[in-house]
Amino acid sequence: MAAVSETAVTQSGIEKEEVQPASHACPVDSESLDQLIPVLRRECEDDSALAYERFTKICPQLTAAEVDMCKGFDYEDASLKLPCGPLPWPEGFPTPGYVPKTNLFSGHWVVPNHPGNLYVRINQQGDVFTFDASTTLYVRPKRTFQCGHYYHEPLVSGKNVFVCWSLADDSLLVGFHWTMETGLCNRFERRIFSHGDFTFLRQASSGSDGQISSIFFVKVSDDPESLPESIQNRDYTALAGQKNV
Repeated sequence: MAAVSETAVTQSGIEKEEVQPASHACPVDSESLDQLIPVLRRECEDDSALAYERFTKICPQLTAAEVDMCKGFDYEDASLKLPCGPLPWPEGFPTPGYVPKTNLFSGHWVVPNHPGNLYVRINQQGDVFTFDASTTLYVRPKRTFQCGHYYHEPLVSGKNVFVCWSLADDSLLVGFHWTMETGLCNRFERRIFSHGDFTFLRQASSGSDGQISSIFFVKVSDDPESLPESIQNRDYTALAGQKNV
């Protein structure tokens, strides 16, 4: 579960300050957060700058025949090519290659006042990211990837996804994933902005019904307390042997 400028952003009447790396930990049980986040969530629903033109761009999906071709495929074998052919990027996905001037995503982020202590620790080095997160979805909680390249994740449910992200600017990370067992492509964004004493990471996506959903993380530390791993690049498999250009 994200185009915000590098300077200032205005959404539905609330002005966000210029995005700056947080200099100190902030309380996550603040009463002001309880009042602010519902407002930010409503703003997200009306945000005209959401990725994929507010997720209205046509989203690709695999045919039933292509899904059948991949049944029984060994997704852990990086030497194999997908039998269904290359997985396309959805229309509106930012062209990879943007070189960030800052590493705004680095840090320890938490969902305030949320049962289960949801968090994500992000280590950003240019266009290379390590996500280390609390999750009940992925088998592996930690992954390192480079923007513009596919990586593979097995899900707890037994399904498999191929994921790709791209930086649109220093504060906007746009992504999508293919669920191979269903042939569906899901799109999302992660966006950073500041408001008052808080720095937020907003993850937004759209369901099949077109409704925008969002979740807000608050930065509590500049230190992600998580080290990068080797970059996972599964372009050979996901693009069926073709080069990613």
